[in-house]
Amino acid sequence: MRSCFRGIAVIALGVGLLGGCSDDPGPTGGTSGTGGDGGTGGTPECASPEDCDDDGDECTAALCTGGTCQTTPLDDGAVCTEGECHQGACTPVFPCTEQGIRDAIAEGGGPHFFDCVGPTTVATEAQIVIDNDVILDGEGELTVDGQGDHRVFRVENGVETELRGVTVTGGFAEGDFPDNSGGGIYISNTGTLTLTNSTVSDNTAQVGGGINNSGTLTLTDSTVSDNSDGGISNNGTLTLTNGTVSGNNAGRDGGGIYISNTGTLTLTNGTVSGNTVGRDGGGIYNSGTLTLTNGTVSGNTAIDEGYGIYNEGTVTLTNTLMDDPCAVNSPTSLGGNLESPGNTCGLNRTTDQVNVSADDLKLGPLAANGGDTMTHALGAGSVAIDHIPAVDCEVDEDQRGQPRPETGGSMCDVGAFEVQP
Repeated sequence: MRSCFRGIAVIALGVGLLGGCSDDPGPTGGTSGTGGDGGTGGTPECASPEDCDDDGDECTAALCTGGTCQTTPLDDGAVCTEGECHQGACTPVFPCTEQGIRDAIAEGGGPHFFDCVGPTTVATEAQIVIDNDVILDGEGELTVDGQGDHRVFRVENGVETELRGVTVTGGFAEGDFPDNSGGGIYISNTGTLTLTNSTVSDNTAQVGGGINNSGTLTLTDSTVSDNSDGGISNNGTLTLTNGTVSGNNAGRDGGGIYISNTGTLTLTNGTVSGNTVGRDGGGIYNSGTLTLTNGTVSGNTAIDEGYGIYNEGTVTLTNTLMDDPCAVNSPTSLGGNLESPGNTCGLNRTTDQVNVSADDLKLGPLAANGGDTMTHALGAGSVAIDHIPAVDCEVDEDQRGQPRPETGGSMCDVGAFEVQP
């Protein structure tokens, strides 16, 4: 007797019926299915820049990269309809002349640029009055020179202006106030001036040889140096960040900066160095409100008192390096300060250091140590290095733009300079 069976088998996606006896092969299974066709590749968007649409921006150029249209900004100075491309915008460019500067001010707005070919000095015939809100950008090439004959710039009441990459020099102011003040720049009592990456040097006046400010003055990455009868005379609001005031001299008070009883100065990551005065306050004379954070005050001299700071107003010091004697009335220390070589600045917090010797301080001369302005470097082993915990650093960069704490570090240095590994 033969053994037989019945069942269903699934073979390669075909269904077959099995039956009969063991010596009967039975029906065959179904055929397998076939896969679908693959998709075709995409069509390139472009073969050349001409295949790409113009985006309407005169200061960008079309590119065809890997079959895809892209845009890229043109270099500064590229020609466009209204003048030249600068910082991504098509901007009018004015002649690099006194009249060009006056025309840019009359136009207002900005930033306005000038067709200076390399470093150019514009010798002016008369004071330039800024009576319109405007931004003038000299791109580090433009020097405006009063030729020792007249003030260079006057900022009028109610005007907001900015000078970028401009050097102001050769200004002269004399006569009755205010004609005798601000040889380089005079700012009226409701005027506003911002100086960025600029220099005010070798100007002369009876008050505020470099700048006289009765309004609002902001200096960023800028230098005020070698002016006669003071670097800055401030009766208004003054903010100085990442800047240097050096080599200025005054016959009476405040060789570097004079602050009247209506004035305020907020200095952060700034250096006041090598200024001289015939009476008090070689570096800073303050009758108003003075706040120094991560400042360095060094090498200033006075005939009478206060080589570094002479104070009759309010002073607050934080993480500041004083390498000069002070004459300070009731200062406020928020800690992290250092005085060398004495103890005259009223530093009284447990994190302050006083009576620090020059050998322990190891402060270098004023020099170009990187960044836009000159600084005093700290030598290896200085007690000012890594003295401040990161949580108390107050700022995350030094005057040069270097990181605080230094890369990989956990402590900050006293003063405007942060040593890097």
